[in-house]
Amino acid sequence: MKGLKKNEIISIILTLHHDDAESLCASLKTEVKHNNSENSLSLEISSDNFSELRGKWNSIMRVLIASEQTLTSSGIGGEQ
Repeated sequence: MKGLKKNEIISIILTLHHDDAESLCASLKTEVKHNNSENSLSLEISSDNFSELRGKWNSIMRVLIASEQTLTSSGIGGEQ
């Protein structure tokens, strides 16, 4: 990783493919900027420091895991 300047923004762009991407998008509505098209979900996480970015990443991953588990246990999506 290159050296970061003090006021430089760090971003991660993640694209996921999921049969129920629309539901996953709904779970992220207040968490992060995201786009949904067909079975694909793209999101961008940005911060001005690495530890905050890591915290946002962890939070987003927990939301996605919980949403996937809810879809699977309700029989709506995922493997059972």
